[in-house]
Amino acid sequence: MVSINRVVPLTGRLAAGCFMLALPISLSLAQSPAQDLGATTTVPPRDPRLKALQTTDTQAPPDVTAATLQGNANITGSRPLTADEAVKLAIKLQPGILSARAALNAQKGRTQQVSAGLRPQVQVAGSYNRATTLNGVRFGAAATAAPAGTSSSGSTTTTTGGTGTSTTTTATTTSTTNFVPSIGVIVGADVQATLKQLIFDFNHTRDLVKQSRALDRAADQNLAKAIADASFEVKQAFYQYRQGLNLARVYELEVQNRQSQLDLAQSRYNVGLGQPVDVYSAQTAKSEAVLNLQVARDNAEQARITLTLAIGIDPRTPIQLAEVDEPAAPATDVNALVTMALKQRPEALQARETLRATGYAFSAARSTNAPIVSGAMNVISEGDQFVPQNDYLTVGVTLSWSAFDGGLTRGRTQEARANIVAAKSQLVAVEQTIKADVSSAFVNLRSVEGRVTVANAEVANAEQNVQVAEMRYRTGVGQFVDIINAQAFLLNARSNQVNTLALIPQYRAAIQHAVGAGVSIR
Repeated sequence: MVSINRVVPLTGRLAAGCFMLALPISLSLAQSPAQDLGATTTVPPRDPRLKALQTTDTQAPPDVTAATLQGNANITGSRPLTADEAVKLAIKLQPGILSARAALNAQKGRTQQVSAGLRPQVQVAGSYNRATTLNGVRFGAAATAAPAGTSSSGSTTTTTGGTGTSTTTTATTTSTTNFVPSIGVIVGADVQATLKQLIFDFNHTRDLVKQSRALDRAADQNLAKAIADASFEVKQAFYQYRQGLNLARVYELEVQNRQSQLDLAQSRYNVGLGQPVDVYSAQTAKSEAVLNLQVARDNAEQARITLTLAIGIDPRTPIQLAEVDEPAAPATDVNALVTMALKQRPEALQARETLRATGYAFSAARSTNAPIVSGAMNVISEGDQFVPQNDYLTVGVTLSWSAFDGGLTRGRTQEARANIVAAKSQLVAVEQTIKADVSSAFVNLRSVEGRVTVANAEVANAEQNVQVAEMRYRTGVGQFVDIINAQAFLLNARSNQVNTLALIPQYRAAIQHAVGAGVSIR
């Protein structure tokens, strides 16, 4: 590390031999300032109007209707809940979506941390020390001198000349001084403010910031994927619950028909025109219809529980469904659908951003041990009083370089290169999965749409057969077993019709999900 510093005293004087060392820091002047990361996505608070749905007591929760979204779930006569409104509820309540949103916020926080290396940083430090000498000579001060005693000595000299005699007297006085212990206080204060900024590091920090921002976009697409998956799950459960309710209505009609046929057999037997076996057959058929109705209602109840779990509300919550259909596919050509899916499917966008992030990570790994040029400016105030009297300004430039890092850079580069290969493979796999999803959903939808006409025709024919069989039995030219068989055929035709019609919105929702055209509420 090489440092060049210039110290300028602002006030007071600079002690001889004093020098300042600039701290190495990171911000490249060749790089543009870090871009604003934008508003951090925050997790929205749980809507208090939905609090009634999250019951923790033993009381049955209220019905979930469209009024729930308007803050009142107990309005009688309010319109039922649509599939899109159920999706909006799920987006607010689904733990998976809240977790993905929190992961996005965490990633944005990591980007904020990495970006700090591209921005100026200011540090302020200060100290105040008070040292008291308890005994002996105090540090940094002269000892106090005191006289201990005085002694004198002298001599007399007599000189005789031609004109007379003179006498000279010389006296010597010696003084002795002793050093005694002194007690005192030393005060030292120091305040320092440092401005640090990177000048150049061969774009190492900038590549790290670019990598983190690419991961931001990948996390954002992960949130979009969580929302799309939740939307698809809710819609599938919604239409399956509606399918279960419609099947229960079919079995309710079956019970009614079996009851009327039992009454017909009983009335003919009462007047002596029917056989006892006809009554027994009618009773058996009715009992079977009642059992099938109970099973159908149980299946519909299970479908309702699945829907509540997909939405994220109490499983005991009753739900009223609206009779609405899913919009048609955005295109009628499978190739156009695949092209659309590859452009906007969250999984594909996330994989591309992950690949882009690995590229930036590779660039940053190659400059791990690159030289770093940094600068610092210090403002220092120090002195032996509580308020320092000596002020200095220090400006320095530092060059640091790890000439040999033991293979650290080589290892990081090798890891980053392998991550790029893995990210490319993941992108190819995701695109293959998307193509398969779109193709499968497209074939399923076209197949079920072609079966609608056949299912409707079967129901019409089966109803005519039941009417003919009952008429023949009333007139005595037919047998009751013909009614039993015709009614069984009608039940099967109506069930097929309900199942076929129920698959259309489910497959349409599958295409919407496959091409990434689902709900985009963020």
